[in-house]
Order: sequence, then structure tokens, then C-alpha cells
Amino acid sequence: MNGSSPRRPGPASDEVNMRARLRERALRLLDRRPYSRAALEARLLRTRGREPSPSPEDVVAVVDELVTAGLVDDQALARQIAERRVAERAEGPASLYARLRARGIPAGLARQTVEEAFAEIPPDELARRALERVWPRYAHLPRAVAARRALALLLRRGIPADAARRAVAHRAGMEGLETEPYNP
Repeated sequence: MNGSSPRRPGPASDEVNMRARLRERALRLLDRRPYSRAALEARLLRTRGREPSPSPEDVVAVVDELVTAGLVDDQALARQIAERRVAERAEGPASLYARLRARGIPAGLARQTVEEAFAEIPPDELARRALERVWPRYAHLPRAVAARRALALLLRRGIPADAARRAVAHRAGMEGLETEPYNP
């Protein structure tokens, strides 16, 4: 030893270490579920415990690497969410758009995904599918109560109001319901 003090990591080394920790954390998050670019950036910016806060530049750089590697893909995530929500929940356009935005999908991409998801499905068909899934839970109720609750559920799922009213009126055998204003 020549009496000099041990080398301390410089700023460049700190940046490399921070990015390596961010990359490792991002990969752990992506192992659990897919994230949009915006959601992953927001999650990485949150610090835990005594960890030093990452700079926004480091977070963007790490997420850029993951996007380039194909591990973060907003378009694929948006399509995956749309396919699942439309098939499993018979979710309507308004509700799906809100869900995509909440997951960090950019507005333009969310709009495009919703348009593509519903291009082949007429609103009346969507309302009928959704109603067939939920009607059994209301079958034990008086017809008017079942119709009101089913209509409210379809509207909460973002099904267009006119289509929802027609589907419920047909299913409940309540002609005229499709023209009544909705008052919960």
C-alpha cells in the first residue's frame, strides 16, 4: 500500500450502479405482470426505504433499454387488456378506454385500441353478450328490479346506453324500457 486512500466511486460509477439497480428492479416487476412504459417509469421513480431516489433521466434510460429489448410494449399490452376485458367481462368502449388510460397507455393508443377492439362488434351484440353473462345473478328478483340492476351494471361497464336499454328490455320482456330515461 502506498498510503493513498481507497478509491471512491465517482459520479459515473454511481450512475452505472443506479441504472443496474433500476434495471434489476424493473425486470422483477415485469416478471410479475406487464407494465406500460408510463406505469413502469412511475413505479421505478418511487423509492423504497433508504434507497436513494433515482433521477428521472436514469429511469427513462433504463425503460428505453427495456422498450428496445421488447420487454415493454404499450401496444401489445393495450391489445392484451382489450382482448381479455371484452371477451371475459364484455366491457364497453368507455370503460375499456378508462382502464387502458389507468394502466398508463397513451391516449391516442388507447383510442386506437378501443376502436380496433369494437370494430367488429355492433353495440347491440356487445350489450346482449354482457347481459347474458350478468342476467343469472338477477333472475331471482322481480323483473323490474332485475332490469334496473342489470341496466345499471351494463352502463357501469361502459356499454352504450341505447344498446343496453334495448338488450335489457328484450331480455326482461319490458317493451318501452328502451325509450325511458335512466334514473338510478
